[in-house]
Amino acid sequence: MIKTKIFDVVFNNNIKSFEIEAFRGAISKLVGYEHISFHNHLSDSKVTYAYPLVQYKIKNGKASFSFIANGVEDARTFFLKNNWEIEISGRKIKLDIDTFQLRNGFFDIGDNLKHYKIKQWMPLNQENFKRYVLLKIVEEKIKMLEGILVGNILSMGKSLNWQIDQKIELNILEVLDEKKVTFKKTNILTFDILIESNIILPINIGLGKGVSHGYGVVEKGVLTNK
Repeated sequence: MIKTKIFDVVFNNNIKSFEIEAFRGAISKLVGYEHISFHNHLSDSKVTYAYPLVQYKIKNGKASFSFIANGVEDARTFFLKNNWEIEISGRKIKLDIDTFQLRNGFFDIGDNLKHYKIKQWMPLNQENFKRYVLLKIVEEKIKMLEGILVGNILSMGKSLNWQIDQKIELNILEVLDEKKVTFKKTNILTFDILIESNIILPINIGLGKGVSHGYGVVEKGVLTNK
């Protein structure tokens, strides 16, 4: 098991889901581009593929971000700024904090299966998207997605120095929603899924692609009755 700090900040300012990228860019500009954890770009043409420790998202329609592990220290950079005025979609916004919470996040493999909902999970790149659409049997598609999700967890664990030395048990119980979104000018499939797993994860962190932009957010799962 590892324990790490997570710092969630929710603002009173409403933004739309398509504005998360602009919100991320505005915050990065505000704190200074030398602070790489806010934008994950090593240069104009090179990005770091480590698990993002600053994750931007929307919480009940409001702009929000979460700082994870070593990213919590980077929160100081934002809070030391005197002026929180940013520009999104051509309009100026003065950020105003609604709530903030510093909490402990626990990562572990448990003895019992827990249920999670993952919202707008983005598992497919161009290569495995082609494989996915060629599968005709639903069970085969689910099995493929389960394997990708296990890979997402292992990748996150490696970035957080979480040594996973036990078998991950994971089942997708239900695909609640599947839709196309435009991410970085490319059409991408996202999924809302309900899973059961022996993995212990904190809520409000991201899994998969695009987690710095609010995709793949982990929530507590509730079984539906059909």
